[in-house]
Amino acid sequence: AVHNIVALDNKKRSDFKSVAFDFRIKKISAYGIACDIIEEIYKFLYPFQQLLVKEASAVMSRLKKRKKH
Repeated sequence: AVHNIVALDNKKRSDFKSVAFDFRIKKISAYGIACDIIEEIYKFLYPFQQLLVKEASAVMSRLKKRKKH
């Protein structure tokens, strides 16, 4: 029973390290956002990258609407 607990703990630790690694290196891709902006966004963790891309898209959309009027 102790062996199973240790094996399960090691698996959880391994899974955590894998998720933490993916969390740090994962990069978002976005259509319509300038490359220099995307390069700056890559400096942040993936969840923040998602938020920043949404904000950048919203700002660009507002700017396009202003140009039309």
